[in-house]
Amino acid sequence: MTARDFSTRPVRRSGLLDSTLVALGALGFVAVAAATLVTRRDLTEVIAAVEDARRDPVLRRTPLRRDGQEGLAAQAQATAEAPPARILAELAALMPGDVRLNGATLTYGEGVAVELSVVAREEAAYDRFLERLAASSLFTDLLPGAESRGGAISAPIRMRYRTGGAP
Repeated sequence: MTARDFSTRPVRRSGLLDSTLVALGALGFVAVAAATLVTRRDLTEVIAAVEDARRDPVLRRTPLRRDGQEGLAAQAQATAEAPPARILAELAALMPGDVRLNGATLTYGEGVAVELSVVAREEAAYDRFLERLAASSLFTDLLPGAESRGGAISAPIRMRYRTGGAP
Protein backbone atom coordinates (compact mmCIF):
# COMPACT_ATOMS: atom_id res chain seq x y z
CA MET A 1 0.00 0.00 0.00
CA THR A 2 1.42 3.31 -0.99
CA ALA A 3 0.96 6.53 0.94
CA ARG A 4 -0.43 9.54 -0.83
CA ASP A 5 1.84 12.47 -1.26
CA PHE A 6 -0.14 15.56 -0.22
CA SER A 7 2.63 17.99 -1.06
CA THR A 8 1.92 17.75 -4.76
CA ARG A 9 -1.67 18.87 -4.41
CA PRO A 10 -2.37 22.50 -5.29
CA VAL A 11 -2.71 24.87 -2.31
CA ARG A 12 -5.91 26.87 -2.24
CA ARG A 13 -5.11 30.58 -2.13
CA SER A 14 -7.14 33.10 -0.14
CA GLY A 15 -9.72 34.76 -2.27
CA LEU A 16 -11.02 38.30 -2.43
CA LEU A 17 -13.95 37.39 -0.19
CA ASP A 18 -11.66 36.13 2.58
CA SER A 19 -9.54 39.29 2.45
CA THR A 20 -12.62 41.51 2.48
CA LEU A 21 -14.08 39.73 5.54
CA VAL A 22 -10.80 40.03 7.45
CA ALA A 23 -10.61 43.76 6.61
CA LEU A 24 -14.22 44.31 7.73
CA GLY A 25 -13.55 42.45 10.97
CA ALA A 26 -10.50 44.62 11.68
CA LEU A 27 -12.47 47.78 10.87
CA GLY A 28 -15.26 46.71 13.23
CA PHE A 29 -12.75 46.05 15.99
CA VAL A 30 -11.25 49.53 15.55
CA ALA A 31 -14.74 51.13 15.64
CA VAL A 32 -15.67 49.29 18.85
CA ALA A 33 -12.35 50.22 20.47
CA ALA A 34 -12.86 53.90 19.59
CA ALA A 35 -16.43 53.89 20.97
CA THR A 36 -15.19 52.25 24.17
CA LEU A 37 -12.51 54.90 24.65
CA VAL A 38 -14.98 57.76 24.11
CA THR A 39 -17.51 56.24 26.52
CA ARG A 40 -14.83 55.63 29.13
CA ARG A 41 -13.67 59.26 28.83
CA ASP A 42 -17.26 60.52 29.25
CA LEU A 43 -17.76 58.30 32.30
CA THR A 44 -14.55 59.60 33.87
CA GLU A 45 -15.68 63.20 33.32
CA VAL A 46 -19.11 62.56 34.86
CA ILE A 47 -17.57 60.83 37.89
CA ALA A 48 -15.20 63.77 38.36
CA ALA A 49 -18.12 66.23 38.11
CA VAL A 50 -20.08 64.30 40.75
CA GLU A 51 -17.07 64.27 43.07
CA ASP A 52 -16.67 68.04 42.57
CA ALA A 53 -20.36 68.55 43.39
CA ARG A 54 -19.98 66.50 46.56
CA ARG A 55 -17.12 68.72 47.71
CA ASP A 56 -18.62 72.07 46.67
CA PRO A 57 -22.25 72.84 47.69
CA VAL A 58 -22.45 75.70 45.17
CA LEU A 59 -22.01 73.24 42.29
CA ARG A 60 -25.03 71.28 43.52
CA ARG A 61 -27.28 74.14 42.46
CA THR A 62 -25.82 74.44 38.94
CA PRO A 63 -25.95 71.96 36.05
CA LEU A 64 -22.82 69.84 35.84
CA ARG A 65 -22.47 69.64 32.05
CA ARG A 66 -23.83 71.42 28.99
CA ASP A 67 -22.82 69.03 26.18
CA GLY A 68 -25.51 66.33 26.05
CA GLN A 69 -24.40 64.56 29.21
CA GLU A 70 -26.69 66.65 31.44
CA GLY A 71 -29.15 63.82 32.02
CA LEU A 72 -26.45 61.33 32.97
CA ALA A 73 -24.72 63.86 35.20
CA ALA A 74 -28.01 64.80 36.91
CA GLN A 75 -28.82 61.13 37.45
CA ALA A 76 -25.38 60.44 38.92
CA GLN A 77 -25.63 63.48 41.18
CA ALA A 78 -29.12 62.53 42.40
CA THR A 79 -27.94 58.98 43.09
CA ALA A 80 -24.98 60.27 45.10
CA GLU A 81 -27.12 62.72 47.09
CA ALA A 82 -30.05 60.37 47.72
CA PRO A 83 -29.12 56.68 47.76
CA PRO A 84 -32.05 54.26 47.97
CA ALA A 85 -31.23 53.29 51.56
CA ARG A 86 -31.54 56.91 52.70
CA ILE A 87 -34.88 57.42 50.95
CA LEU A 88 -36.32 54.19 52.38
CA ALA A 89 -35.09 55.11 55.87
CA GLU A 90 -36.81 58.51 55.60
CA LEU A 91 -40.03 56.77 54.53
CA ALA A 92 -39.80 54.25 57.37
CA ALA A 93 -39.44 57.10 59.88
CA LEU A 94 -42.71 58.61 58.63
CA MET A 95 -44.72 55.38 58.50
CA PRO A 96 -47.11 54.54 61.32
CA GLY A 97 -46.86 51.01 62.66
CA ASP A 98 -50.02 49.92 60.85
CA VAL A 99 -48.72 50.89 57.38
CA ARG A 100 -46.66 48.45 55.34
CA LEU A 101 -44.61 49.14 52.21
CA ASN A 102 -45.40 46.57 49.50
CA GLY A 103 -43.13 48.03 46.86
CA ALA A 104 -41.10 51.07 45.92
CA THR A 105 -39.78 52.37 42.62
CA LEU A 106 -37.12 55.09 42.61
CA THR A 107 -36.45 56.87 39.32
CA TYR A 108 -33.30 58.98 39.28
CA GLY A 109 -32.94 61.93 36.93
CA GLU A 110 -33.53 65.59 37.74
CA GLY A 111 -34.19 64.68 41.35
CA VAL A 112 -35.78 61.42 42.43
CA ALA A 113 -39.31 60.30 41.56
CA VAL A 114 -40.71 57.89 44.15
CA GLU A 115 -43.62 55.53 43.53
CA LEU A 116 -44.88 53.50 46.49
CA SER A 117 -47.36 50.72 46.95
CA VAL A 118 -48.61 50.75 50.55
CA VAL A 119 -51.07 48.76 52.61
CA ALA A 120 -52.58 50.06 55.86
CA ARG A 121 -54.63 48.05 58.35
CA GLU A 122 -56.90 50.98 59.07
CA GLU A 123 -58.00 54.10 57.25
CA ALA A 124 -56.73 56.28 60.08
CA ALA A 125 -53.19 54.88 59.79
CA TYR A 126 -53.16 55.53 56.03
CA ASP A 127 -54.42 59.08 56.56
CA ARG A 128 -51.71 59.69 59.22
CA PHE A 129 -49.07 58.49 56.78
CA LEU A 130 -50.33 60.86 54.08
CA GLU A 131 -50.35 63.74 56.59
CA ARG A 132 -46.77 62.98 57.64
CA LEU A 133 -45.64 62.83 54.02
CA ALA A 134 -47.35 66.15 53.25
CA ALA A 135 -45.75 67.78 56.31
CA SER A 136 -42.28 66.46 55.47
CA SER A 137 -39.86 68.83 53.77
CA LEU A 138 -38.14 65.89 52.06
CA PHE A 139 -41.09 64.69 49.99
CA THR A 140 -42.89 66.99 47.55
CA ASP A 141 -45.50 66.76 44.80
CA LEU A 142 -47.46 64.14 46.76
CA LEU A 143 -50.04 62.38 44.57
CA PRO A 144 -52.01 59.54 46.20
CA GLY A 145 -53.50 57.06 43.74
CA ALA A 146 -56.79 55.17 43.77
CA GLU A 147 -57.40 53.61 47.15
CA SER A 148 -59.75 50.91 48.34
CA ARG A 149 -61.42 52.05 51.59
CA GLY A 150 -63.26 49.77 53.98
CA GLY A 151 -61.00 48.03 56.45
CA ALA A 152 -57.48 47.61 55.08
CA ILE A 153 -56.38 50.14 52.49
CA SER A 154 -54.15 49.37 49.52
CA ALA A 155 -52.99 52.33 47.45
CA PRO A 156 -50.19 53.67 45.26
CA ILE A 157 -48.54 56.99 46.11
CA ARG A 158 -46.35 59.09 43.82
CA MET A 159 -44.06 61.87 44.98
CA ARG A 160 -40.65 63.44 44.57
CA TYR A 161 -37.78 63.20 47.01
CA ARG A 162 -36.01 66.50 47.56
CA THR A 163 -32.25 66.02 47.16
CA GLY A 164 -29.65 68.21 48.83
CA GLY A 165 -29.35 70.54 45.85
CA ALA A 166 -33.09 70.94 45.28
CA PRO A 167 -34.73 74.24 46.25
